[in-house]
This record gives sequence, C-alpha cells and structure tokens, in this order.
Amino acid sequence: MKRIVFLLCHLVVVVSMQAQKLTVVEMKLDEEDHSAIEYPRMDKIGNQCALVKVMLPEEGAQFEGNVLGDVAYRSGEYWVYMSAGTKELRVNQLSGVWQGLL
Repeated sequence: MKRIVFLLCHLVVVVSMQAQKLTVVEMKLDEEDHSAIEYPRMDKIGNQCALVKVMLPEEGAQFEGNVLGDVAYRSGEYWVYMSAGTKELRVNQLSGVWQGLL
C-alpha cells in the first residue's frame, strides 16, 4: 500500500512539473488601435517599432526575440515593441508553468 501511495505521489509531481504549452488563438491587425502612434518606440537607427499586444491572464512573462526596451504589462496584456522584420516572439514565464512560441 505504501508503495502505491509513493508511486501516485511521484506521478503527480512529475505531471505537475511539465510545462503547459501556449497556443496562438488569434492574431490580427487592429487598425483602430492607435497605441503605437500614441506611445511610439524607435529602434537604434530611428525606425518606428511595431507594437505587439500579447494577452495573457498573469503577470511575470518574459519575452525573447527582437524585443526593444522594457515590456509593459497593462490590464491583462503585455505591450511588446519589436523591430521591423521580426519573425519570432518567444514567451516564457518565470515560474516555468507555461511557455510557448508565437
């Protein structure tokens, strides 16, 4: 009996340690959103960066890629500024509970 309880506890720990995968639900251009114009950010050579808004329910995410400057968390969404021509944005969480590739 003790062995079965030990195996079940071990299984629960192993399953809970695996990362959950993020998936892109929707990606669209919002032509009515003027946030990038109101809060512009320039790259090193003076070109305006794109503003990518990533909606996640929790704070604490980290972003990798051609991210310029600090990422801001504003009421359920992250504002990520990226340089022109960027093809990949990687999202990671500090606690390692979930991670994904957008």
